[in-house]
Amino acid sequence: MKTYYLIITMFLSSLLLCSCGGAASQEQRTRKDSGKTEQTEAPVRTATPKPTTETENSETTATPEPTEEPEEKDWKVVKKKRMTIQGREYTSVSYIKTKQGDIYLCSLRTDDDVLYIPSQIRGCPVVGIGKPPQLPVDSDDPDDSIFLEIDDIYDPSWNKSVKKKEKKLRKVIIQEGPKRIDEMSVNAVEILIPKSVKTIGDSSFSSSSIKKAIIKGDTIELGFCAFSNSKLEEIQFPQNYTAKIGVDCFSSTKLKSFQWPTNGTVGANAFTECKQLENVIFPENQKKIHIPGRCFAGCKKLTKLEFPASTGKVIYEENYCADNYKHGLSTLVFRGMNTKVAGVKNSELSVSSYEMPKGYTFITVKKIVAPKGSEAIRCAKKAFKISYMREWSQELENKLPETFPFTFTEDEIVPMKYEYL
Repeated sequence: MKTYYLIITMFLSSLLLCSCGGAASQEQRTRKDSGKTEQTEAPVRTATPKPTTETENSETTATPEPTEEPEEKDWKVVKKKRMTIQGREYTSVSYIKTKQGDIYLCSLRTDDDVLYIPSQIRGCPVVGIGKPPQLPVDSDDPDDSIFLEIDDIYDPSWNKSVKKKEKKLRKVIIQEGPKRIDEMSVNAVEILIPKSVKTIGDSSFSSSSIKKAIIKGDTIELGFCAFSNSKLEEIQFPQNYTAKIGVDCFSSTKLKSFQWPTNGTVGANAFTECKQLENVIFPENQKKIHIPGRCFAGCKKLTKLEFPASTGKVIYEENYCADNYKHGLSTLVFRGMNTKVAGVKNSELSVSSYEMPKGYTFITVKKIVAPKGSEAIRCAKKAFKISYMREWSQELENKLPETFPFTFTEDEIVPMKYEYL
């Protein structure tokens, strides 16, 4: 009986499955036929695409921008070996060329004992010599690669051979054309600078071996420390040189004599520690000659300054001098009757406060020499000087950390000494 019931159950189950499968197949066929009928009765129309705006699905529908070509650099670095420039052979040359075609010459080497600086290279003008103080690019990026490239090609010696054995040049001659010189610490005995050069930048020939410099331009400006600590013994300016000499320009050089510029200006400390300097020549017919502070400090062989009779006025700022000094600038000599003299109202070297009497001035020399009855003598009678001045010490620094290296007290201020010519 159990076997009979089992057979009946299996038969009914298979019958039920067949019925469901047929119904499903019929439904799928019906849907498929229905779809075909809809396509026949209502064919699909192709619609005109709607214009896409910037705010509507811009990522997927916007037309891609054309690829922009990279902008041309404002400069390029050029390095060449064995190059002929203006008919002369050079072992190597490195320079910066701007988009406008200007050239900043950074390094130039020759096998000769005279180095000629060209006025142009391949038809492009040389406007600067040395390391440019302002890069010829318009960039606010402090990491701009031109900084690295300039450092790579810049050679302050300018005359190392291919084997990197440095040799001293007999002379450097700069052709007419370049407008400025920067950081050109060339290893040469003499240099000639043409009229076209308007600026010798800060530290241009500092610590160089140059002994003689010939300046052709009468308006050239010499920057801070331009020749400082060099072996400079002589510098020649045009007769009517009228430009500016920067702070510390000739400090610690070997200058022996100097021609003061006509109507020019000289910066503080300009000749500090020039221990070989013996003579300073002032031009005629100057309305005003201004001697800046500490201009001749440490010039042991320079004992006096002498001013022509045609000088209108001399302004003498504070220099290190006192009666106890055995060496250095101690006397001002005035040849004319009408030359006026002015010092300072108050000294920066005093370690005590004091008040200068009205109408009096302070001049740091030992004495003034001038014709009797002259304006200079009149000034000397209303001038004070320093009787004793001591050098800086560690003890003074501990007590008065803001004092200068040379100091004096109020009771060491005494009337100026004067003599007649």
